[in-house]
Amino acid sequence: MKTLQHILIAFCLFSILPINGQEIKSSSESANINVETSQALRGEAALTKSIVRDYIVTRIEDFKLHKEIRSQGNVDDKAIRKYYSQREVLIVQMGWEVEEFENTENRINQVLAGLKIESHISSDADFQNEIKEINSNPYLTEKQKKATIELLELDRENRRATFVDPIQKDRPAVMAYIKELRHLKDYLAENRSDPPVLRD
Repeated sequence: MKTLQHILIAFCLFSILPINGQEIKSSSESANINVETSQALRGEAALTKSIVRDYIVTRIEDFKLHKEIRSQGNVDDKAIRKYYSQREVLIVQMGWEVEEFENTENRINQVLAGLKIESHISSDADFQNEIKEINSNPYLTEKQKKATIELLELDRENRRATFVDPIQKDRPAVMAYIKELRHLKDYLAENRSDPPVLRD
């Protein structure tokens, strides 16, 4: 089954081309965060450790708000509107524009996703096992085996170019808080009740 999946994936890829603090901040602190974040989001600068840290702090408070409103009763349209209205106020009070906060979250998530993909495609042992499985498939001709392996190699290159290479600029800031971000993910999924504790 796994071999057949590799074959299907490979032939589907045939047409793919390579793709070369938790306290509310003062107004002055908020302005500094907004300038720094805006520059990063416009591509003028990479995400910094302070941006990632501020994101975690804000996301924790956002989730606390979400839980508070959810605990008040049925989550109907009125409750949803109330949450998003209060969320916008909270995010601004924490020193962000809403769009900046959400874009920062997207960039952090892209780094986390890219790290997972990098871990998979960087394993030569796994890749050699895939090749070995294809070569041992009795239903493929030698020509088909060669073509399938070439397409798997192309897929590997494309995933690196698409998901791994673009995250390198933001990677150092995310890696500085990788433990806290993984903790945050579990906290948001309610797999644990304690929010991450941030280092200074």
